Amino acid sequence: MRYIVNQFEIDTQQYTLSREGDLLAIEPKVFDLMVYLIEHRQRLISRDELFEKLWAGREVSDTTLSNHIKSARKSLGDSAERQAVIKTLRGRGYQFIAEVAVTTEVELETETSKASETSTPPVTITDSDNTNAERTLSVQAASPLQTRLYQLVIATLLLAIAGLVFEPFLNSDKNIAELPSLKRIAVLPLQNLHPNAQTDYLGFAIADQIIGELSTVSGLTVRGSGSVRQYQDQAPAPEAVAKSLSIDYLLNGTYLRDEKTLSLHIELINISTHQLIWRETVTAPAEQAFTLQRNIADKLSHKLQLIDAGTSINKIKAQQPSNALAYELYLRAISAPETNQGATMAIEMLNQALSLDPSYAPILVALGQRTHFLALFDLGSDTETERAISYYHSALVLAPQSQLALSSLAKIYTETGKTSKAVELSRKIIQLNSQDAQAHFALGYSYRYAGMIEQSIEHIETALRIDPNSRWSHTLSISYISIEQYEQALAALEIGADTPYSLGWKAAIYLHQGKHDIAMRYLDRVIEMEPDSFWEYDSQGFKAFITQDIEKGLQAAQKLEAADVKDSEATFYWATIYALLKDKESALRMLNKAVDNGYFNYPLFQRETHLDSLRQDVRFQQLLNRVKDKHMTFKQQYF
Repeated sequence: MRYIVNQFEIDTQQYTLSREGDLLAIEPKVFDLMVYLIEHRQRLISRDELFEKLWAGREVSDTTLSNHIKSARKSLGDSAERQAVIKTLRGRGYQFIAEVAVTTEVELETETSKASETSTPPVTITDSDNTNAERTLSVQAASPLQTRLYQLVIATLLLAIAGLVFEPFLNSDKNIAELPSLKRIAVLPLQNLHPNAQTDYLGFAIADQIIGELSTVSGLTVRGSGSVRQYQDQAPAPEAVAKSLSIDYLLNGTYLRDEKTLSLHIELINISTHQLIWRETVTAPAEQAFTLQRNIADKLSHKLQLIDAGTSINKIKAQQPSNALAYELYLRAISAPETNQGATMAIEMLNQALSLDPSYAPILVALGQRTHFLALFDLGSDTETERAISYYHSALVLAPQSQLALSSLAKIYTETGKTSKAVELSRKIIQLNSQDAQAHFALGYSYRYAGMIEQSIEHIETALRIDPNSRWSHTLSISYISIEQYEQALAALEIGADTPYSLGWKAAIYLHQGKHDIAMRYLDRVIEMEPDSFWEYDSQGFKAFITQDIEKGLQAAQKLEAADVKDSEATFYWATIYALLKDKESALRMLNKAVDNGYFNYPLFQRETHLDSLRQDVRFQQLLNRVKDKHMTFKQQYF
């Protein structure tokens, strides 16, 4: 079906929006909204109906719907002021009021469709012999071709993306040496057309796998999974994503998973020109996935090498999983939220995956990350930290070039007093690849523990330029706090969604500024979000200082200390709770422990106003001298 609205044409078969023959970029969910309003233009459509029909009753905000309406209007040359195409009846809903011409004429056959007729026809495969059986995480056997299904779809996308991103160069007569540098791209989590708990994980998981594969292309800057996780279960405007992530191209779309196939409807947008470069539906049954995937990989490598002598697929082949169910469990785990509960769920799935496929290194890396997360934020024991280190070492035995494992290991080294080892490891990674965002972040992280704040800010900001990541931005705020640059710290914390981490540090800033009412609001939100955790006790300690409930504050600080978390920076900040509550002995004990475990951020020791109650104590003066000596020794060694 084709709908003509003024000079615009909406083609529901090709999923395209065009203006006088020129394709326009439009997000899939906005396109669906537009079509639904057109198809029911004879009546008013309530917001509840749109939520039910377009989001299948999934919880989304009114703001999301309003933004989609705004985008639909803009795509059709309308606005909230004019309302000549889509009219809002406040409090009641929306109606498509523009004149619509409808045509069902058969499209002329294109060269693309002719070519597709001669290609190998798709074949069908089921997940098991019993197609009516319900699929759950307790499945004991799965077809190995299920694994190849995901890989096939990803490989197909990579081939198409490579051709489209570099297409302007393929037909050019320019010398290869004159080609412009390759571009920056973000791959957003795909939206599930039929949301349900069994398949929702695929949206982020597929994006994560595409990102991983694209990262092997030399000369193409790909935004990391951490950068795009914030858009999971959202349909953001491309302009907003481009501004946040500083990209040239955006890949997004939708997917539909049933028992036999996985279908993706995807589009690639050139952000600077607002041009829709490519839209296509890729459906991948997988009987011939093994052969087809290999052929696609060969073609992709060949095509990229033709474009630019400096562009190639990384010669270190990515590991392939050997067990289909293990791979699915891994995909589910990496899509779990970055919360204590999400980490616990992820670890359970990853352990199942590891028992099925113990040689797949990404499972071990993910286990290291989630275990480390819980060791910090769920007050895990020393054993948990050591277990995380062990996971990274095991991953490196299987995949010695895993830069994610190396960078993650450097971060743990920093927290556990092996600062020099962390710096040397991060610097080595950067020497091998100056555009490794993880390594720059790890190095900036290490520098803060050693009190090299300007260098810390420089490297974390470098990481953010390469790969905008809200978690890294929030960590950057701590470096700014170390030198009392609170406005910059607050700006860094405003990036991305609110988390206990970002809210807790906002509270700390307002506490330093004497804005206790604001700090209290943030502390209460953190306590509500993460009960019985690092963040609750941390927040209760600082809240007790404001309310002067000394006993309750000391109880919270004692719980934090008893957890014996090895992160020396966390130990420092817990010492400040004791200092604020006038427990000098406990504060000095914790500060000495922080220094013993590798925290010698001398500028912060000098400036931290929460330690003012200790400054006249001779023991604090001695400690400060020790911190200065460690800081200066480090500075002389590395700068």
